[in-house]
Amino acid sequence: MLNKLKKWLKKWAKKPLQIALVIVFGTGIALSPWFIIPKLKGEVKSQKRIIKELKESNKLLKNDKKFLIVERRKTASDYHDLSERYFELKHAPVSRGAQRDPVLEYRAQLETFLRQRGSPLASYVDTLLVGENTTGVSAKLIVAIAMVESVGGIRNANAYNAWGRKANSHGYMAFSSWPEAILNQFNYIQNRWNSSDPHRLKGYATNPAWAKKVSSFMNQI
Repeated sequence: MLNKLKKWLKKWAKKPLQIALVIVFGTGIALSPWFIIPKLKGEVKSQKRIIKELKESNKLLKNDKKFLIVERRKTASDYHDLSERYFELKHAPVSRGAQRDPVLEYRAQLETFLRQRGSPLASYVDTLLVGENTTGVSAKLIVAIAMVESVGGIRNANAYNAWGRKANSHGYMAFSSWPEAILNQFNYIQNRWNSSDPHRLKGYATNPAWAKKVSSFMNQI
């Protein structure tokens, strides 16, 4: 038995490379769990963090959706309640020699300004008048902001978002129609600043020349 062991050792002594490989691979297999397990734990921790972030992002998106639903219902109600009044004013006959209604004059100014610049808002002047009558915020301000932020609704930040309005979570707000977007903008200005003076809309934009640009467009209407 001892002789066999000696022969076996002499045999493998002549093969140092094979012995080294056996030792290396044997050691690697034995130690691999000590290296792999911590790495797997790190991956699991990273995945849990990503899942948590996704859940928080989803929660913010749901809050944005709820906010938009409430605003849409409110603006739709305002629009349906008052739009008929302005429709009647728009189509009311004017007797020869009679003084033209100031509301119609104002409407004509807004529409002319917007149509000359190719703005899609030109087709929703009645909605602008509804918004002004409902909130007390000047329609000129809403139009002027749209001119500065999107060339009057031509280059929008998102769907029907002509005013560069950002969402609560990230990105820009989107709307389903121009009437909804217009009335939502009126409500936003009223609720946050309740003013038609662009110089008082602190925080709306970061550009220090923004208020001056808006005022310039308001004076052109």
